[in-house]
Amino acid sequence: MLDRKQSDFLYWHAVSKMRVSDFQAAATLFRLLHAVHPDRSDMGLGYAYSLMRQGALDEAARVVGELRRRPMRPEEMALLGRLQRRCEFEQRRVGRARRTLPRLNDLVGGAT
Repeated sequence: MLDRKQSDFLYWHAVSKMRVSDFQAAATLFRLLHAVHPDRSDMGLGYAYSLMRQGALDEAARVVGELRRRPMRPEEMALLGRLQRRCEFEQRRVGRARRTLPRLNDLVGGAT
């Protein structure tokens, strides 16, 4: 178990990883912190955001759904809502791109 000082250090280390766009390292740290402190919503929010930025949209949606079932402060709930909308938007965008890619391949393949 991590004590509060160690948890805070790792939290700010994860935040600094996000600031330099190292979302894989940030997600790893936030996953650890979220597992150790499931009661702290900031750990879960950081984990969901890092996953989303990596493109792990299904896992990010799972974490967001898990966080939705917990009581949160209003500002955390607003941030969670923005994360959920962004995750849904990205999932739709990826889905459209996957549906469009075969059509583009057919057009390019048919032209040669």
